[in-house]
Amino acid sequence: DIKGCIAVNFALKQLTARGHRLSVFLSNDEPRSEGAQRCAEMVGPHETSVWTKSIFPFLERTPAANRGPGAYRTWEELRASDDVGVITAVKNKSINFHANLAEVRALAPDLIFSARFQHILKEDLIAVAPLGVLNMHPGALPK
Repeated sequence: DIKGCIAVNFALKQLTARGHRLSVFLSNDEPRSEGAQRCAEMVGPHETSVWTKSIFPFLERTPAANRGPGAYRTWEELRASDDVGVITAVKNKSINFHANLAEVRALAPDLIFSARFQHILKEDLIAVAPLGVLNMHPGALPK
């Protein structure tokens, strides 16, 4: 979604300016419960579909030179770049799923930054990064 993309672009600028590399792990979920499906129907069109089907493709067709210096990149542009590692989770599986956890371990991150991620990170995942996890979430976290 757009908020996550902006957060990643902001983090990318800050981290690369300090000599760090950023890797992005994208969830790959379809809403499964009735409540999640209803929520996706209400927020989906303006939060994801409009961006992924209209605005991001328009930006991708616009030469970078015409978008101004330091312009934020779309998910596909980040995926195609050499300076960001982008991994997509196994469809409809938690980040804690063994194959997804193995992908994160392979990155050997010092710090995990979680932005608008819809999974609870469990101890095995949190333990991967020696500096821990920084979570950005727009609402109250589950107890």
